[in-house]
Amino acid sequence: MCSSDLRNAKDTRQPEMSVEDSIRNRRSARHFEDRVMRRDALEWILDAAVAHPSLNPVGEVELLLAVHRIADVASGLYRYEPDGARLVLLRKADLRGQLVRSCLGQDKVGRCAVAFFRVGHPPRPLSTVVPKPARFG
Repeated sequence: MCSSDLRNAKDTRQPEMSVEDSIRNRRSARHFEDRVMRRDALEWILDAAVAHPSLNPVGEVELLLAVHRIADVASGLYRYEPDGARLVLLRKADLRGQLVRSCLGQDKVGRCAVAFFRVGHPPRPLSTVVPKPARFG
């Protein structure tokens, strides 16, 4: 079968479980210790994240962190700005419960010292950009 045939071939197999069930039933051997991570260890991870090409795609991508137990860093949601190598606090809060719920009950995300998120902002044509209304209060 040539490659063009593969594109036109119809896959009649049914998945064994839904994506949601797959996430809910995911198991791994990861273990998180209940100790504080040193800030220099976090800085090393962030340096590696922005230095490696596969981890730093071209485009509008932000690196967000949900910090739980980092020395000298308050718990909360941060945006990492690689140009100044700094964390910008977006929301000061204990986010462990919200993260567990958003990850469909995977309690490991609530036990880690820090969780990382890559958030992409795909470019939009100028004709579809609508000004944001002012927010009060």
